[in-house]
Amino acid sequence: MAETLYYTYLDEAKKTTLTKEFERQEKVVPNFYGITSITFEQNYYIQTFEKLWLEFRRKHGVPDEECMHFVEYRKLWNLADREKSLVYSRYCQDGIFNEEKLIAFFQELQDLLLQADFYLIYSDRYFYSRKYLDKEGNVTRKRSEIGKKTVYRLPYVVMKKHLDSLLKSLLIDPASGLLSDKRIRQVSTKLRFDADGKDFDGKVDLKMAYHHTMATGSERINTKAANELLDEIRFIRKEEVGSYCEPSHAGLEVVDFICSLLASDIRYNLFLDSRDVEKQLMAHGGENRHAYLMFEDSVGGIIDFSQVFHSKLKYINICEEEL
Repeated sequence: MAETLYYTYLDEAKKTTLTKEFERQEKVVPNFYGITSITFEQNYYIQTFEKLWLEFRRKHGVPDEECMHFVEYRKLWNLADREKSLVYSRYCQDGIFNEEKLIAFFQELQDLLLQADFYLIYSDRYFYSRKYLDKEGNVTRKRSEIGKKTVYRLPYVVMKKHLDSLLKSLLIDPASGLLSDKRIRQVSTKLRFDADGKDFDGKVDLKMAYHHTMATGSERINTKAANELLDEIRFIRKEEVGSYCEPSHAGLEVVDFICSLLASDIRYNLFLDSRDVEKQLMAHGGENRHAYLMFEDSVGGIIDFSQVFHSKLKYINICEEEL
């Protein structure tokens, strides 16, 4: 049986729009580190999805040499941030902002992603700043200054957990939905990590987590299986992304859009239901649990991405880091 190849695109999420919710309620803001991955079967990705994505980009006037950063598109929904967006002029006509054009962009994006064949995995850890002793015995609240020779940083911890979930997902037989040892020699995936995010400083930790997984296995998957299932990892810069590039790495543009939205949504629901009153965002009532996945226009119309994301979400893992 021929081997089935996959592409897995990954991105990190630290601070998101949820941070503003904590600040608004004058709560202590946790330190987050999350990873989202999107996995495509290789033939489908190359022969179908990349072509659909190219058509989408060109229809909405995205230059071939441009790497789409979706934070710029999300700014367009906020009147206070709209003119700060780098793509603002693209949605203006005779000096007037064209909201219908923006709505069409997001509506078609929703339709494209809903119909596309991929799955998502999300892993996250958070911690609250606390006091530590540094190597001189002085009290510090800077977690990065303690345990450098003892404690792994969050990017390492989260990547290890994420790889465990990814490996498990690859072992699931699509026909039966059950884990199958036969999949070890039937499938593999290439990892492509977005290395162009703001304050991207976890590359060493992420690579270490990957290589440790290859050397000793993950939490549940052994070394042999990990080496069969994981082909390679590469870190991609924005200069390598765009319709003019070969490959275009369209998957990085997609995961860039999904990552911060999904992180806000999952984190919001975690703290919404927290039993710890100090951590709870608000009493659970009639609020919209997936508000972070929705875009509302000026007349009340809503484009809802919750079905897109949660119908394709295979594994979620989020918890507080003890150290």
